[in-house]
Parts: sequence; structure tokens; C-alpha cells
Amino acid sequence: MLLISIVIAGSCFECKKKNVTISQVSLLPPLTTTGRNTFGCLFNGQAMIPKRPFGDIVPYLTAIYQNHYSSDLVHGNTFAIDGDDKTDVCHFKTVGFSLDSIHLELATYKLNTARIAKGQSGSIQLLNACGGNGAIEYATTSIVTGEVTIVFLDEINQVASGTFWFDAIPSIGNLTDTIHIREGRFDMHYTR
Repeated sequence: MLLISIVIAGSCFECKKKNVTISQVSLLPPLTTTGRNTFGCLFNGQAMIPKRPFGDIVPYLTAIYQNHYSSDLVHGNTFAIDGDDKTDVCHFKTVGFSLDSIHLELATYKLNTARIAKGQSGSIQLLNACGGNGAIEYATTSIVTGEVTIVFLDEINQVASGTFWFDAIPSIGNLTDTIHIREGRFDMHYTR
């Protein structure tokens, strides 16, 4: 009888853990394909949806699909999305990814380079502007990776929708300090 009680209690504990995760996922915007300009992900298990504090006029959600390399017209396009979560005027985090030197299509892209390198990357920036600590940059690498999947693309109306996930480590400091981005989704109008 004691063994049965322990098994039931353990099962309920697992239910509570799953409910916490499910409730965080439910806070994210749904994956749509209509250009609703939505973006969200789980940032180390917690829902992260871009927002800015009252009165801030700086863009907090951007998407581009532009040619950045005039010498390489066929494969010189970059598709990038960044979302800022500005909790107050001093602190914010940016989550984003960049697909460099591509022709965007319905496909899955591997995030496996650092943000400063030409290639596909995922990145995170944590900033404490008032504390003087500056920004801490996190990025994917050839070992610490992720994926972006484009599920909808309308080049006439400039809309791209999809999902993403990645892990990122700091560019300096404790390289075992990994941030996990999961359940990412976006439905964005992009600029050309």
C-alpha cells in the first residue's frame, strides 16, 4: 500500500511539472500564417514575448530579408528576426536568429555558427543598462546548435512564419552557461 501511495504521489509530481511547462507554452502566441507580427519562445522554460516599457519608441520586434552582399546577388540575402523583452528602462533581453547567404524558402535551416560569422546563427543579448555591466552576448556554435523552420512564405506581401529552437553559450566567460530557447514561433512582415 505504501508503495502504491509513493507511485501515485510521484505521478502527481510529474503532472505538476508538465502543467507548469504547458501553462508557459500557452502564454506564447499561436503559430499563425497571416502576418500578425507575433514572436515568442520559451527562454529557459519561461515564456518570452517581445514587449517594451511604456514610452519607449525604439523598435522591439524586427524582421528583415535583405541583400547585404552586393557582390553575391544570388546567395547574398539575410533573413533575420530579433525580439526585445524590455522589462523596464534598465533591463532587456533580445532573442533572435539570422539566416545568412540564403534564398528563403519553405525549409529547415540549421543554426550552427556564431552571430558574427557569415552563416546561420541564433543569438541572445542580455543588457543591464543601468548597472554598468553592459551586454552579455550568447550565440550558437558549430557544437551548440538549433533550427529555424519556415512553414509559410508570401514574398509578395513579405510575410514569413515558422518555428525555431536553439541553445546558446556566452561569447566570453563561462562557456558552460547555456541558455535554452524552445517552442519558438513567429509570424512576421519583413522589410526588404
